[in-house]
Amino acid sequence: MRAITHALLGLRHKTAPIPTGRWRSEFVTADFDLYLDRLLEDIARARRLVMLEVYIFGDDPIGHRVEDALAAAASRGVKVLLLVDGVGSGTWIERSAGTLSRRGVQVRVYHPPPWQVASFSIPTRQRMAVAGQWIRYLNRRNHRKVCLVDGALAWVGSMNLVRDHSCSLQKEFAWRDVGARVAGDGVRIMVRAFIAAWRRAWRVQGTRLYPSFSLRSRHLPVPLDGLARLNHGIRMRRRYYRDLIARIRNARQRVWIANAYFVPQGSLIEALSEAAANGADVRVVVPAHSDIWFMSFVAATFADKLTHIGVRLLQYQPCMLHSKTMIIDDWVLVGSTNLNNRSLRHDLEADVVLRAPESLATMEDIFNADITRSIEITGTAHRPPWWVRLIGNTVLLARRWI
Repeated sequence: MRAITHALLGLRHKTAPIPTGRWRSEFVTADFDLYLDRLLEDIARARRLVMLEVYIFGDDPIGHRVEDALAAAASRGVKVLLLVDGVGSGTWIERSAGTLSRRGVQVRVYHPPPWQVASFSIPTRQRMAVAGQWIRYLNRRNHRKVCLVDGALAWVGSMNLVRDHSCSLQKEFAWRDVGARVAGDGVRIMVRAFIAAWRRAWRVQGTRLYPSFSLRSRHLPVPLDGLARLNHGIRMRRRYYRDLIARIRNARQRVWIANAYFVPQGSLIEALSEAAANGADVRVVVPAHSDIWFMSFVAATFADKLTHIGVRLLQYQPCMLHSKTMIIDDWVLVGSTNLNNRSLRHDLEADVVLRAPESLATMEDIFNADITRSIEITGTAHRPPWWVRLIGNTVLLARRWI
């Protein structure tokens, strides 16, 4: 893999500069079926390399379509690498990972849990060695949803490869998400991030699962104002979070946030308060109906505080809002990062900054459509009852892990 990626992307030096300007092309959509169709078209056109990493790979019609596309690319001689998360894709790993690996696709599992590893055959000499990995990495997940084609273009967003997001299959119950396709030199940093995660993942080969014990990955230069925002290092996590807080504090026009699992830290609440005090239009859209039972209780605990500081808190009504997007003045961010401790401390995430005027206009339309389908939490009329807030505050005792 190293020879292919170096030759394809020119990654000969570990300090090769990463562009910080604009993407060569951008496309953003909230239509999962369109997103998937165009993603599969790009995979079908791939000539040398496909790198796909996803949190949930479904054992369903969506997952089967992607499996066939990856296997078809591999049969043409394209190098196809699939990296799935051990927890998010657990069902698919147990049922289909071995079969896909026999179709020519290289499959790896990021941090599989012990109960999943037990279902595979592990070489005896490696069983004791993997125990330490289980303890250390069980809580660290790969939450990215990224597909890289020939090192030239990337699909990024909050869309897993599962039927939950498809309007054609789920109708009005399909989850609300946003995904983007970008092309340009900025894809190179995402290729490097994929390689870093790939080297730490477990290799699937038939009915066997082989752990990896790679050393720390090479240094990855990360420009603060880059096109791709990644977090596979503690310094990156801190730098980008501080940058986000600064952008919100300095906002003068608007701060629009749509986030599925909104569990803000105190510094974020303070930044939102400062932006509102400066006259910015601050809105946060969260789901009214979450796939995680306690999230509605958690959201209720922040309702009073946010509305008191001038933040408009809106609950999206039709279905599960799974988006992770922001517009800060004219700065647009689309990706997989939730505003909670899981994303900020533990999970691997990937986001892209969109700078084309067309992308900004599309995101404004998406936000306005979401807002019209939401109910704003205002005053005592919409204030959650005391017992809801009590449950939310109890859950927040474990906020480091959610």
